[in-house]
Amino acid sequence: MNGVDPARLAKLSVGQRDCLRLVARHWSSKDIGRQLNVSPHTVDQRIKVAMRLLGVDSRFEAARLLTDHEQVIDTQPLVYQAPDIPVIPPPVPIWSTSDQSEAERPEMVLREIQTPYVALPLLPSSALRKLEGVRRNGFNAWYKLLTILTVAVGSALAFGAVLAGLEALSRLT
Repeated sequence: MNGVDPARLAKLSVGQRDCLRLVARHWSSKDIGRQLNVSPHTVDQRIKVAMRLLGVDSRFEAARLLTDHEQVIDTQPLVYQAPDIPVIPPPVPIWSTSDQSEAERPEMVLREIQTPYVALPLLPSSALRKLEGVRRNGFNAWYKLLTILTVAVGSALAFGAVLAGLEALSRLT
């Protein structure tokens, strides 16, 4: 217990203990105030008085001393979930639209089901070897070369036109 006198801990009020327990969960004064229905200023005052009673300089140290004394192992959850998230009601039963009486209708419940992720199987090496010989497109080498030359000549002509335009602008000014 690191030399803390249990008599000091006994002097803490219920409100101070509640605040320190929530500080141990890394809640802010604003969140603690909402939870306990008090103002954040009141929360800060309770924590300051508790720190003075316990003789520590940090609110987290005071919270640690209290939780160690109460032997509570309460760590921060890995996923933060706000306390004001509404509870989802249970699913509503639905019935078929046939002309059956309500007593004869089979009860069906509408629920969302999450399907597990299934990875597609890898192609075996024999299938990959079959793909190696397949041409990616139907163009022959001459057509590809002609396309490359056409793009190169078109780019050179466009660049020359831009230079000629710039030279004409410079002569006008």
